[in-house]
Amino acid sequence: MAHFNTFSAGGAGAPAFPNRSAYEALGWGTDGQATQLTSGGSANSLGSWVTIGSPVAEVSGFFIAPSAPNSTASRFLLDLTLDNEVTVHLNQVYHQLPTSTGGASRGIFVPMAIAAGATVKGRIRAAGASSTLRVGLICRPRDAAADPTLFSNFHQIHGPDTANSRASTVNVLSASPGSFVELVTATAAEYKAFAAAVSDNGTVATGGVARCVIGVDPAGGTSYQEWASFPFRPSTTAPLCAGALSPTFEKTIPAGSRLAARIDGGGGDSYRVQIFGWN
Repeated sequence: MAHFNTFSAGGAGAPAFPNRSAYEALGWGTDGQATQLTSGGSANSLGSWVTIGSPVAEVSGFFIAPSAPNSTASRFLLDLTLDNEVTVHLNQVYHQLPTSTGGASRGIFVPMAIAAGATVKGRIRAAGASSTLRVGLICRPRDAAADPTLFSNFHQIHGPDTANSRASTVNVLSASPGSFVELVTATAAEYKAFAAAVSDNGTVATGGVARCVIGVDPAGGTSYQEWASFPFRPSTTAPLCAGALSPTFEKTIPAGSRLAARIDGGGGDSYRVQIFGWN
């Protein structure tokens, strides 16, 4: 199994907390700004690939750090690629970041390797034409003892809705508590780790607070087990869904599992949920 978090203090046969070499930042200039990506010239169209950087040393995972969108009302889908060949992070939704004046969105850890010297490029599509988003990467240097194996594949398990730059096309109605809504009848493969993101479905009438819950039935039925959850902040004004991105969960989803999402709270509005994973 691949490992991307090693927090043990050692002892009793447990691996020691790794003393890694320096973490490498890719994509930032001396002015403190990350690399600017621009979406296509029409709504929901892709922009061009832009080089973010090349790590000096081998990387065993990295944090995506998005910031400074041109508008709080923007919705973005981000692509990353390595040497124009390997898709690392395809169409992951960053929905309406909290500020347009340099503030950062909640980022995510991507548990995939980057070879030393590989060229990392990014591009975005967005709800608005010619929208901009700045993106940098914080790269974790590989430790051979702590990272014996690495993930090499990224998968869209459910979503996104590329035509509208949203998380998916399936509505998940919120309530207190909500009810599970099926997203995937049977997963196509085993995923060793996964994450999720939430967007609105076109409107948020109430706002308030909310929690997205990912339910899994490994047997393929509808007896969903709560395997992961994360909070987000719906609002009637932009950004409509702030912080609507989960951590990366170290939890294996078996092949053939049925997946669902539930929104607790949320003011009775409907939301969209995207799920993606690695193996």
